[in-house]
Amino acid sequence: MESDSPSDNAPFPWHIGIFDAHCHPTDTMSAVSAITSMKAKALTVMATRAQDQQLVADVADSLGLPSSDVDAWDCGERVLPCFGWHPWFSHQMYSDDLLSGKTTLDEDAKVAHYKLVLSPSPEDRAFMLALPDPRPFSDFLVQTRGFLERYPLALVGEIGLDKSFRIPQAWVPDEYESRDDSITPGGREGRGLSPHVVSMDHQKKILTAQLNLAGEMRRAVSVHGVQAHGILFETIRATWKGYEKKTMSKRERKRLGVTTEEAAEDGEEDSSPKPYPPRICLHSYSGHPASLSQYFDSSVPADIFVSFSTAINYSDRAASTTTQSIQAVPDDRILVESDLHIAGERMDKHLEDIVRVICNSKGWELEEGVTKLRSGRKSTLKKPKPIPRVRKRVQFMEMVGIKEFSSEQKPSTTLDVFSGTETLKQQPLAFYDGRFDAWTAHASSDFGRQDERVKRQEAGKPFGDKQGPLFRSRQEEDEEEALDARPGDVGEMLRALVLAGQVGGEIRRERDNATGVEWETVVLDSEHDFEAVLRYCEQLSRESGW
Repeated sequence: MESDSPSDNAPFPWHIGIFDAHCHPTDTMSAVSAITSMKAKALTVMATRAQDQQLVADVADSLGLPSSDVDAWDCGERVLPCFGWHPWFSHQMYSDDLLSGKTTLDEDAKVAHYKLVLSPSPEDRAFMLALPDPRPFSDFLVQTRGFLERYPLALVGEIGLDKSFRIPQAWVPDEYESRDDSITPGGREGRGLSPHVVSMDHQKKILTAQLNLAGEMRRAVSVHGVQAHGILFETIRATWKGYEKKTMSKRERKRLGVTTEEAAEDGEEDSSPKPYPPRICLHSYSGHPASLSQYFDSSVPADIFVSFSTAINYSDRAASTTTQSIQAVPDDRILVESDLHIAGERMDKHLEDIVRVICNSKGWELEEGVTKLRSGRKSTLKKPKPIPRVRKRVQFMEMVGIKEFSSEQKPSTTLDVFSGTETLKQQPLAFYDGRFDAWTAHASSDFGRQDERVKRQEAGKPFGDKQGPLFRSRQEEDEEEALDARPGDVGEMLRALVLAGQVGGEIRRERDNATGVEWETVVLDSEHDFEAVLRYCEQLSRESGW
């Protein structure tokens, strides 16, 4: 990790906000109290096995984040809980359908289970009987569902596939009595390893069930992958089969004003359950850099993030390979993690080290990099949408040419693009503060093209509690020419950006039964996506001269 970059010696900008995307502080409960004194803004705390599921919940009860609004957190709100079953412990689960729905196993059934899921199949009955009593996986899924309902921001994790890990030998009585009681039980704790691994078929079943649960409840997942990167991708991809984003035709891209080569068209999305998670983080990614491209293909319907740690990515592999992987990840999809088992100064140090490494690899100045990493992490902190969902709505018909936005007012991430048989009497733009210029219009009967000319409100007309011009000043004789020059209404542009996957969001069709008015609602995923739309509008404004 050595580098001559000046960022290595620059003061670290903790004040911007550093998020640990993956860690295990509940492995050392005696140090959990140090979380509130850490410099990191928040920790994404993983559960992995039977012994730590409730511990993660307990920590979330005392230190859990109250909302996805990062700026609203105080120093005692630091933990984003995650609940999942790690592949290292997947042998401790049995499939109900294979064992006739039994809730407990006698010795013969326990031996049969371990002979089925371990490879090579064990012959030592005493070894198998000394392993933990397996539990039905259906029970764990019920427990996890309960945790996810209890903690609306919780993720599913740590889950995944691991080809290299071998099952530890059973505890020898004398060794168990002398074990370190400060460490949460259930891990290896220095025990010798057996020759047995968990069969990949069994691991895939455990992983797929958890991916499906995350998809059903619209939660992000943190995924472990070691020496099984191809199988991991195929397993994840199988969950979104039939939901892939479809590429738009050249004609449609032109009509919608989408210039991206690989524009993708997604069907109407809503908050209904899906079989795949909406967001996936590949934690401490150790695969080949070239393999990352398949995750960022335009057809992938999930948002993919990749996190790196010094503990894993710089412990046993060449730094140059990790650097290539870091460079292969889009700037807005990279995260940092400690993957550490103990909270406190050591965890902060691991985070600082990996941030500096990533900034050097990306060629970012330190503060620039920390800001980018903060934005990426914030985009994963999305509260799942309830069914039905109630969100603050901003009636937002068409917006072009925004020049300035008030830092004191946060934009809503919900945009309503109306179409119907009559012009609606809606204020089209909220959070107007008189400091920026904008074009706005009510939708007409045709969503794609305006049949009626835009009706402007008079300059200087009050909007909310602010006073100022709602429309950009322009000579009346130029108005028709300007409108005719428009390549398409911005409502359609917003729709196209979401369909193309250039911004995160979904399109919902709604109807007012009383009036018969129908509209499409473009719901952006985050403020980051909202800002991307604003940048696109500014670009169009500059290019078209609106």
